[in-house]
Amino acid sequence: MNLWVQTQGGVYWFFCSEMKGNNVIPNGHFHKMWQKRIKTWFNQPARKLRRHNARVAKAAKAFPKPIGLLRPVVHCCTSRYNANTREGRGFTKEELKGAKLNPVLARSIGIAIDYRRKNRSEESYKANVKRINAFVNKVKAVGTEKGQKIEAFVIAKKVKNAKAETITPEMRKFDAFIAARKAWKDKKCLGKRKVSAEKLAVRQAAAAKKAAKK
Repeated sequence: MNLWVQTQGGVYWFFCSEMKGNNVIPNGHFHKMWQKRIKTWFNQPARKLRRHNARVAKAAKAFPKPIGLLRPVVHCCTSRYNANTREGRGFTKEELKGAKLNPVLARSIGIAIDYRRKNRSEESYKANVKRINAFVNKVKAVGTEKGQKIEAFVIAKKVKNAKAETITPEMRKFDAFIAARKAWKDKKCLGKRKVSAEKLAVRQAAAAKKAAKK
């Protein structure tokens, strides 16, 4: 497509390639030296070996304390995964107290602490206390006998499928929702019920005393 422009000084001629439709004007930049700008990852095997050697040196320097921190066994979230277990962020103060450890000593021997976590069941509490005691005993044994290594306290993440069980009449009568609501209500109204029981006992004692006088 040729364009002619009329001006005061004369006529100028412009040449433009023919355009079809509302397309983008070609603006490709094909003269870049992209070979100089690409990044390669050929040093990955050497970096892997270097990280491994660094971990070994750190473990030897911190002996008998392990490199990683000991973490508790917790259950996963949601009803779909709550049967599985995994590593938690840290042990609670109650668990450390059950293992007869203070937080400062626990951190010095490689035990993680989480002040926000709470114990919801007696079973998990006892399991984590037992885990702490086993770890402390292992640390003491390694500290007295040089040349040994602290074994990793691995947590089993997979749970085997439970076997089928016959349902009893007592199990059919049990309503988990009602039981949970009743437990929640008992906990919520514990103080009020205690005060009401004390007032009732006082009234009954006064009535008995008044009846004895008659």
